[in-house]
Amino acid sequence: MSKDPAFLFYPNDYLGGTMGMTFEEKGCYIDLLIFQFNNDHFTEAQAKHMLSTSFASVWEVLKNKFKKDGDFYFNERLKIEIDKRKLFTESRRINALHPKKQQKAYAKHMGNENRNRNNNKLKNKLSTFEQFWKAYPKKKSKGQAEKAFFKINPDEQLLAIMIAKIEQAKKSEDWIKEKGKYIQYPATWLEAKGWEDEEPETHPLAGKVSDKTIQNIESFKEWRPPV
Repeated sequence: MSKDPAFLFYPNDYLGGTMGMTFEEKGCYIDLLIFQFNNDHFTEAQAKHMLSTSFASVWEVLKNKFKKDGDFYFNERLKIEIDKRKLFTESRRINALHPKKQQKAYAKHMGNENRNRNNNKLKNKLSTFEQFWKAYPKKKSKGQAEKAFFKINPDEQLLAIMIAKIEQAKKSEDWIKEKGKYIQYPATWLEAKGWEDEEPETHPLAGKVSDKTIQNIESFKEWRPPV
């Protein structure tokens, strides 16, 4: 069986996974993925040879995109996609050997299979939204939040970025003061691409005392004795 000449490429996953990289780092990353596709894996010495003068400035960032097995590096997602494509190609080959039998079986189960796929997609989308909803501190207007979230339809990597940004913002002064009064509604935060905001200024007490204690302190600052 000849080597597969291609592998599946998911643009949205790539954009989410390379957010924050320089153009040089992205170019070198693609080269390493292609090298792995052709050779299954690579060593650090091979990466250094291939990336040439760029190696010193990009390797510390790029090596985190690859798993290490002994002396070899490989991108796990690429390996999975290559294996999935091999299995699919092999299943098509087997089907071609028994066209009538496979066609009959496919016709019988096609409707159920499509319904199951759609149901699984919906379940996955709802599960992804619930992860966001659990992380976001202001539980307001859930229906609007769902619409905004599904419009963005984030993949796993973008969702991880969103949640990480939310966890940072929870420690910021704006989100802590006055018991979270200034936290945006979740739909507003999503529509404004809040995960792309600059890193918020952390409250000086964050990580030293509980969030509840900080909120009590901030509330006390707002209190004024009666005249």
